[in-house]
Amino acid sequence: MAQPRTNLISHVCDKGLEMVEMIVHTAANIPLVDNNPPFCFVTGQSKQSMSSKDEVEKPNATVPLEGQFPVWNDILFVESMEENALNEELYILVIDESHNKNIAEFRIPWDWLTPFNQYHLELNMNLGRKTSETLKLYVSLTRKTSALAQKEFKYYGLEMLLTHFDNPVSQKISLYTAARIVPNYYNYKNTFLKSSESSIMFNSIYFPSPAKNNFKTPSFSMEGRPQSKL
Repeated sequence: MAQPRTNLISHVCDKGLEMVEMIVHTAANIPLVDNNPPFCFVTGQSKQSMSSKDEVEKPNATVPLEGQFPVWNDILFVESMEENALNEELYILVIDESHNKNIAEFRIPWDWLTPFNQYHLELNMNLGRKTSETLKLYVSLTRKTSALAQKEFKYYGLEMLLTHFDNPVSQKISLYTAARIVPNYYNYKNTFLKSSESSIMFNSIYFPSPAKNNFKTPSFSMEGRPQSKL
């Protein structure tokens, strides 16, 4: 089941359901379609919805944009029954609206995603003869269940609401606010912040055969584990 975009983002799902919250950032190297610039949107679907006779649900899609390097920055929601989680898959489709043509399809097993961990992914797909460049899609995924884990309930949550800037932004650019949980702030400040150009690092995943190890998260410890959240 697919859900339309909404301003209300829930921390957990309704009983009996699971959800993947997907932020679609941008894409690179989308091939030309009949020698014309592509006019593409991205949609997220479950295996269950893909196997039905219904067409791809447009409310659960980004707006179509023209060009080979579109920037969406839109949020999509994909729901599935909790009982189907072990056999479910997340489908992420890049579709050219002008020709109703499927440009790329990324499939990720649902249970590979650790609940409530936000993944920042660079999805790579070699399209063969269509283009010499590898298509790249940048997304952030969060799998949500109907309840927080009760076993070893030893963690805390911090929620922040950002309302506005004191001064106007001079350029029309896409901005993100990143929150990170790190075991040692001083080590983080002296190493990562000085050497990295971006506070968010996207993990490269290669399709059509992604590796499960790329979705594993560090084990829990009392000092926490590195996390970043958009």
